[in-house]
Amino acid sequence: IIKDFYLLGRGELFQAFIDTAQHMLKTPPTAVTEHDVNVAFQQSAHKVLLDDDNLLPLLHLTIEYHGKEHKDATQAREGPSRETSPREAPASGWAALGLSYKVQWPLHILFTPAVLEKYNVVFKYLLSVRRVQAELQHCWALQMQRKHLKSNQTDAVKWRLRNHMAFLVDNLQYYLQVDVLESQFSQLLHQINSTRDFESIRLAHDHFLSNLLAQSFILLKPVFHCLNEILDLCHSFCSLVSQNLGPLDERGAAQLSILVKGFSRQSSLLFKILSSVRNHQINSDLAQLLLRLDYNKYYTQAGGTLGR
Repeated sequence: IIKDFYLLGRGELFQAFIDTAQHMLKTPPTAVTEHDVNVAFQQSAHKVLLDDDNLLPLLHLTIEYHGKEHKDATQAREGPSRETSPREAPASGWAALGLSYKVQWPLHILFTPAVLEKYNVVFKYLLSVRRVQAELQHCWALQMQRKHLKSNQTDAVKWRLRNHMAFLVDNLQYYLQVDVLESQFSQLLHQINSTRDFESIRLAHDHFLSNLLAQSFILLKPVFHCLNEILDLCHSFCSLVSQNLGPLDERGAAQLSILVKGFSRQSSLLFKILSSVRNHQINSDLAQLLLRLDYNKYYTQAGGTLGR
């Protein structure tokens, strides 16, 4: 369950869910959003032929909407504190989305509420990367439909920016799924299969979760903030392209220029952070992500700046 759902191991399920729930989670959540997304989740599971009667009832998508804190006040006191203030209304349903799991005995010893909250942080992050990747692929399809039409200068800028955004997001996604999740999970399985001592299993799992948080840069705030800014810029770009299928007007061109500058600035900042440890064994995870992004030295030759 942890790998397939919290860590998006069932990629086809979450791709179907993103497609199904996209329209209902674009806007700020309401009291009925949680019910609607769970219906969409069940429909997505049926689409990909995931009809496990024992598994699906244990999973429930949650939505933190403005006003829900009063309803869940007791639960909030029992659970870990959140980084975001409950008084801040989420900008969209995606920002408020979470996943809950009814832990069965005796797994409750391993999967405490605090542990599940950490998995939820990873889940939200992985889903945001996956969603932006899907949006950029949709933009590519929209651009390909207009490829035969006469293009102008802004079309060339859109093509180049989308290519650079997709390059960065695709490599980030590959790094997270292959270098972090698959690698760490295989190590965890090896450790579990090589011991019968429960305490050793608990320690191995704690180590696994700590490595996930560290290697995905959730605990490294400068990198995590930079990556989130990049994902937000990609989302804004996809919205601009989807809403303006034809040539951009003056206002659209100005928005595109702002996005180009913002993406160039954030990609440059990311490159500087990653490069700062290239010659030091301070953080091998940063070096591994840099290797994914700069495998052919294009990033270096571009002066660490993408999008222009």
